[in-house]
Amino acid sequence: MRPSLKYQSDVQCSGDELKLELPLALLTGSHGRDWFAYSYLAVELTNNDDGYVHQLLLDKPFYQDDSRSMYRIEWPSSKQQAASSKQQAVIAGVS
Repeated sequence: MRPSLKYQSDVQCSGDELKLELPLALLTGSHGRDWFAYSYLAVELTNNDDGYVHQLLLDKPFYQDDSRSMYRIEWPSSKQQAASSKQQAVIAGVS
């Protein structure tokens, strides 16, 4: 599991960010035929005084040439009030 917690403040805005990445094999076991082998779940929650970004991601990339499946499911959500150009770039990268 990879947690990250950050607070940032500058002249334009301030806010905090929480990110978590969890390999799903930790929960389901790493069996060779397990649907969640090599998969991970990522959550990002960013709250600033001028808006927020919430993102949920479930991802299983190809790891070998003979992999039979891959998937990526993403749920981004964001809202901004008087946005700065710095935050617009961050939100554009999330969508």
